[in-house]
Parts: sequence; C-alpha cells; structure tokens
Amino acid sequence: MTDELTTHYSIRMRASDGGRHISGAEGIYNEGLIDDNTVALIHRALAHPRGKPDSITVTIERLDGGEIRNISTLPICTCAITNEKAARTAVYTLLNHAGIGTDIVSAALNIIEDGAQLSGAALVDAVTGERLDAESPGGVRVSRFGIEDAALSEFEAEFETLTGGLLRETRVLEAVMLASKSASCDGVIAEVCISDNPDYTTGYVSSRRLGYVRIPNIKTEGDERGGRILFIDKGADINAIVKYLRHTPVMIDKFRGINGIKELYELTGIDNS
Repeated sequence: MTDELTTHYSIRMRASDGGRHISGAEGIYNEGLIDDNTVALIHRALAHPRGKPDSITVTIERLDGGEIRNISTLPICTCAITNEKAARTAVYTLLNHAGIGTDIVSAALNIIEDGAQLSGAALVDAVTGERLDAESPGGVRVSRFGIEDAALSEFEAEFETLTGGLLRETRVLEAVMLASKSASCDGVIAEVCISDNPDYTTGYVSSRRLGYVRIPNIKTEGDERGGRILFIDKGADINAIVKYLRHTPVMIDKFRGINGIKELYELTGIDNS
C-alpha cells in the first residue's frame, strides 16, 4: 500500500520537434529517485527513433499521498498473431467481444490511421462513434501513474522468465501501466493502441473484461502512424473521465500476472475454425 507519510513526485517528460510529438514518458517516485529518473527520461527523449527533439519539457510535481489511488495491473497476455491481416481481425474480434460494434471500431481505427497527430488518447463514444474530446484534437493524456516496488519486482521476474530478456520490459510495462489506469476509470469500456514508433509493431487491446492483450504485427515496420482510442460508455460524464485520466494520481500496488500466448478463440470463447 502507498504510505501516506512518504512524499511522492510525479515526473513527466514530453519531447517534440517543430510541434511534432516525439516522445512522452512518466512515473511516480519518492524523493530519492527524482535525479536518476529525470536524467533517464531526458536520455530517452534524445535517443528516440522518431527523431531528435528540439524541445524537451520535464515537469516534477509533488503529490499529496492522500490523493493517490491504488489499483492493480490488468492481467497480460499475447494473442497468437502471425501477420497484419490476422492482427486486424483480432482487433475487431476482441473489441466486438468487449461490446464495441464493427462500425465503431472502423471509425476509431480511421482516427489513428488518417495521419493526425495524437499525443494522447482520443475519446470515442462506444455507441455512436462520435469523437468526445473535440476540444483536444491531440487527444487526452493519461497521466500521473506509477508502480510500487513489490509489484514492479513481480512483473520484472515473471517477464524475464517468460521472454528470456528478448523483449524490452520497460516499453511493455509502461503500456500496461497506462492501460491499467485507463481501464480503472468509470465510463471507459475498452482501449485500442497502435504505437507511433516506427520500429515497434505490437499494439494492444485492453479492457477490464479482456485484460491487456498484446497484438503483434499490428502494422508494418517503418510506419509512424499510431495512436490510442478509449471507447466511452454512452452518457458517461466526460468531464469526470478527463479529470481522472489527466489528474488523479494512481499507484499500481498489485501485479496480476502474465498469461503467456493465447489463441484468439481462447480469449473470446469463439472458435471460427
């Protein structure tokens, strides 16, 4: 559990080049870890595959321990995918299983793939497909999240055992943390993400019901298009959702495990073979 007597700080990095989003990363840390993590975020921005930024902004904010909400990670698995066509089928099937209609999924993927710059998550009405964050064309940033040491150690140990160090655990962990905060928000039904990194071709679909499902081969290597879509329950309080996603600090204090590689039918209970 988060100790309310311990002072925590939110450290957030954003990097851009000529207004074009390059990189973003963050975490919540105690005071003794501020220096090392700030330097690490700056180095990360300078070495990003999307290019060299002309602007790097680091924000360090002290948090009131009593404001921090504790959450668990979503359980993690990888969908058995061999090519881009199968990945697209998996995205539709998983989101349909989460209650999102095919037309709504198509509209959401069009937002990602039309080349618009999404530095945050686009909020899409799960029934109508309407974009609900019109005042924020770049999307809504999910921010102020971290992980406690015990949960982090569990993740690192299980990840190393399952992958033998072949995958970059930092990239996966950060995506799981972000998706877990999004899923913990009332009114958020599901999420789909395609990375805008040209060298990273694994995306994910996530929800409280599905967990965090990694989707390999979701795009062609070298493609810089990407973004995140949050599907919002019809009639949900958008202002409350945006406030939670942007401003409510959460710490992950429980790791719910990695469940290996799953066939699509195992995740949905539907076997179309």
